[in-house]
Amino acid sequence: MTRASDSETSDDEGAPPEPSTAPESGATRGTAADAGSDRGAEARSGDAVLERELAFLIRLLESAQRRQSYPLERAHYLLLILLEAGGPQPVARLAARLALDDSTVTRQLAAMEQAGLLEKQPNPADRRSVLIRATARGIQAAEAMRAMRRERLALLFRSWDARERRTFGTLLTKFNASLSDYLLAD
Repeated sequence: MTRASDSETSDDEGAPPEPSTAPESGATRGTAADAGSDRGAEARSGDAVLERELAFLIRLLESAQRRQSYPLERAHYLLLILLEAGGPQPVARLAARLALDDSTVTRQLAAMEQAGLLEKQPNPADRRSVLIRATARGIQAAEAMRAMRRERLALLFRSWDARERRTFGTLLTKFNASLSDYLLAD
């Protein structure tokens, strides 16, 4: 996947935003339906709302990522999550789970091995390959990052009740599975 840099914009990102879509610091962004847009029914349709909100979500998550200081790179954290959950795994399986090329994951794993976050072990099922295993140091680093992220999430979701958080978590899990299936089908 190629992602445009902050200085690049797509056709629709270069257009001036509707007044309700340019949130000021601390302000709440309205929806197209709230703005009384001429697009009326289209702005209120599920697909239009999803497209619009996902565009803002991606932008906001990128901004949040740049502002945070975490003990691990995001790629390292995701790889450690997979290794914690699934135990030792071959590079190809890790790459497939993240919808990345083997070579990209191999570079990440090399940096992680150098940092002592993981180690390679012989693959008993295939002597030509190795299995990647998280070290105790890697698991501790993932736990520290997880605690920090959960603390920040608690602040973000402090006005949501438990039912809303569970529902959002369920829908987000479903969305991630759909997105993963879509990317892996290519």
